[in-house]
Amino acid sequence: RLLRIVLIIYAARILGPAEWGSFSYATSLVAILAVLTDFGISAILTRENAKNDQSEVKTKILSTAFFLKLFILLPGLIFIIFIAPHLTIMRSIAPLLVFFGFILALDSIRQFGFSIIKAMEKMEAQAGLYMVTNLAIVIFGLTFLYVSPSISSLTYAYLLGTGIGAIATALFLREYWGYLSNGFHWSLAKTILVSAWPFALSSLLGSIMISTDIFIIGFLRSAEEVGYYSVADRIMQVLYAPSLILATSTLPAFARFVRRDNEKVEKLLRRLLRRIYTFLIPITVLGVAIVPTVITLFFGRDYMAATLPLQILLFTLVFRYTSVLLGNLIFAHDQQKILIAYTFLGILLNIFFDLILIPRFGIAGSAWASLISQVAVSFYLWRKTMYLRKL
Repeated sequence: RLLRIVLIIYAARILGPAEWGSFSYATSLVAILAVLTDFGISAILTRENAKNDQSEVKTKILSTAFFLKLFILLPGLIFIIFIAPHLTIMRSIAPLLVFFGFILALDSIRQFGFSIIKAMEKMEAQAGLYMVTNLAIVIFGLTFLYVSPSISSLTYAYLLGTGIGAIATALFLREYWGYLSNGFHWSLAKTILVSAWPFALSSLLGSIMISTDIFIIGFLRSAEEVGYYSVADRIMQVLYAPSLILATSTLPAFARFVRRDNEKVEKLLRRLLRRIYTFLIPITVLGVAIVPTVITLFFGRDYMAATLPLQILLFTLVFRYTSVLLGNLIFAHDQQKILIAYTFLGILLNIFFDLILIPRFGIAGSAWASLISQVAVSFYLWRKTMYLRKL
């Protein structure tokens, strides 16, 4: 993620707020479709492979999950190639959306491979492959933008980098791809879908909750304001990145211990929360103070409008990390319905406050909406986790 921020800074300065805003809108759409077309299959694959020791069962799960993923991916590709060009804010880059479709397909392959790696608990390999992907995107992006500063150049760079990441992941897992010939098992597919849909909906709603602000700003304000807010949002995504590491590394452990040793679960949860708060509270205070300098230094004075939204969003860090950890624990308990309620509540609150605050306060109002909704849903998730721990 830190590698990617180098490209984001350069691209935002080169393209300007309006074009950068359009590109950010397109990538946000791809991110939502990636979650939708995964349908929770990758998470189920990780959980079931971590729980099962029988190689025959693992092989059937892998093969069936792969074919399910390909089948569900198709509607997502149709949407981004044929329907997305008709969205008002996307019309300026409509010819490029077919390339975003390829990015979606390649990223889906890579994420499927990552789910296998997580089940193996070899997250250091996943980190390496993720770094290869981002390094390729950054190298191609900087080079292409230097030669031809345009949205199309940045799109081609993302496509090539994502392709390299997908190929590298496939090569790392080459011994597993032979298991795909095991075939598609309808009975197992039904079991996977029944288990996956609550988590799929939860993940989709979570992705929408993250992207809600950008979409509503795109409808209510200008592409330039999308560009300003996107700068703040991309910085926050970098700061959120360690929470993904936290989620990736704790899910297999929670899945193993939650039914066998609740004392280990309690100890792990307390230790992680203590370290999260000790680290993030000082980071938040320091970050608020240096935001104006950071924006001016890296993005230039053209993006000073992103200062206040970023300062507000920094206060979501503690709540975001807490929610990720508690959500992992709830998923390990196989209580995905709680996560659905959590994300529904978050989206409804975010949309409600966005519609009230954006017309009056602009993109700063959107940041306030994100903070208020994040605080509310974090307390909701905490109460539900306390209930599960008493069972």
